[in-house]
Amino acid sequence: DSLELCLPLLEADLFGEVSEAKEVTAFIVQYKEAKRCRANESYQLLASGITFSTHMKLLMTLVTDRLHLAGQPSVRAKLVQLLQFAARGIRANPTAGPKQIMALVVGIMDGCLTREEAARARA
Repeated sequence: DSLELCLPLLEADLFGEVSEAKEVTAFIVQYKEAKRCRANESYQLLASGITFSTHMKLLMTLVTDRLHLAGQPSVRAKLVQLLQFAARGIRANPTAGPKQIMALVVGIMDGCLTREEAARARA
């Protein structure tokens, strides 16, 4: 599946060493093509073109896997931006209806609450 092949590339561009290197101003000044991260636009394109009911939860793992790091301002800003691009893509996705979107939201919230309760039980 091509989505599974694309996600690690987007993840590396948004959250990996490439992302950290792009934030260094000296690096950005030297390389004109490095001034802009294109992963957000790619994420939006994927969100608009996938079959919503079968692939959106997989696409959202870039966000849900990092929710525990949302206390860090830099990570939070990236997650907010990624969610904004996902929303734009979902609006353009013809397979995303209100029922499918609500099912995704409920599923993500349920998974997050389950992880939070498990973390509290361990603590």
